[in-house]
Amino acid sequence: MNIETRHGTEGIKLSWVRRISRHVSEAIISFNPFSTRTRFHIHSAYYLVILHSFRNLHGD
Repeated sequence: MNIETRHGTEGIKLSWVRRISRHVSEAIISFNPFSTRTRFHIHSAYYLVILHSFRNLHGD
């Protein structure tokens, strides 16, 4: 039984939030000011949060 069947769209939204927060946590834990890879992880995670929030506002 998949998440969508058990929990509807709320389960999918929660899954998105968990994935995004995991990326942010990994970036913060491994923060190195001289590493462009770390900075990219932080920025891409924020971008995904903003994109997901924007989609929720419009009901997609």
